[in-house]
Amino acid sequence: MRWKARLSPRVGVSFPVSPRDKVFFNYGHFNQWPRYNYVYSQLETDYSTNLQLLGNPNLDPKVTVQYEAGIQHEFDNLWSAGITFYSNDIYGYAQSVPLAQVVIDPADTPDPDDTVPVIVDPVRYFNADAARSLGIEISVVTRTTRYLSGSFSLELQRSTGTNSDANTTFLSASLGQGSSNY
Repeated sequence: MRWKARLSPRVGVSFPVSPRDKVFFNYGHFNQWPRYNYVYSQLETDYSTNLQLLGNPNLDPKVTVQYEAGIQHEFDNLWSAGITFYSNDIYGYAQSVPLAQVVIDPADTPDPDDTVPVIVDPVRYFNADAARSLGIEISVVTRTTRYLSGSFSLELQRSTGTNSDANTTFLSASLGQGSSNY
């Protein structure tokens, strides 16, 4: 039996620069174990098809690495404003990957009446995809009374990634769209 363990360090630092200004920095690693259907996809499958989607019990967790740095200033009359820069990298997303075609001899099948070799096109999940988000957030917060407050924020973000669905390869293969989409 093999064990998998992950270290998830997190650090948050905030310190005052002046009586009305503060600078902060946050860093963290976050792990999310894969869905069970990526690990054990054969639990509910149709064995009569030649295209088999195989789970992978050796999938690693999806890892997110986040950075955030910013400054906040407090104005008179209970107003404050801040600007924050952040980065969010995620890697280890599951992706279906085609494997080499397998030919099973009739003698190796459980059915004694099989006379023709069975050809199977396996597709299996692996950790392959990644995503990144970079952004900036500008926020304004006011507290007008003891029980009333308001806030406004504007966020600009750029996100990129390598894939949007773990089953893209399997679905294109099941629809007969060839290997150009792999």
